Amino acid sequence: MIRKTAIWLSVAAVVVFLLADAFVAPPIAHDVHTPGGISIQIQTDVDSAPPVVSIKPSQSLANVRCQRWRKLSPDQCPDDSTLAQKYWPQLTQRSNTLYVGWQPCVSLQESLQTVYYGFNLEYLGDTRALIIHCYSASAWLARPCCPGVSITGYLALLVVPTNGIPHGAISIIQDDRREHLVGDQSDESLIATATIS
Repeated sequence: MIRKTAIWLSVAAVVVFLLADAFVAPPIAHDVHTPGGISIQIQTDVDSAPPVVSIKPSQSLANVRCQRWRKLSPDQCPDDSTLAQKYWPQLTQRSNTLYVGWQPCVSLQESLQTVYYGFNLEYLGDTRALIIHCYSASAWLARPCCPGVSITGYLALLVVPTNGIPHGAISIIQDDRREHLVGDQSDESLIATATIS
């Protein structure tokens, strides 16, 4: 009798814990730090001109501006001063810098929209990868959000200092990380490659 009661109480405790993990308010979202990763402080600038387009990372701001122009016009790129007035006018070319066009932390899967609280960047030398960690916190079970609605988004330009990154090819990976009460969910995808010279 005592053994049956202990078993039932144990099962009930597990069920309560699983329900709490599934529905209770999530833990606090925070920057992601990978063992061996080098944190990189960046500047972000937004391009609000529609449509959102993808551009290849480059160490040349003029090249990035020209790519943006070419996505909207079949014409040759005008001179850089004309492009600078239209795209990211507050930025100037910097040495030891990689410019990465990026659609910030957006996830919409099966009508479940993940709202990310922030992002941080790290460089992992052993894999030669620049990781963009998008982070959020949520319960395991979430209500469907916004059926029939999609995210319009915008293009951000990440201004990444490359002083701590050795010359050569690197991968740029987006890590969509959702922290739960128990266990994290991490989905990584390669968004671009670049060469640091």
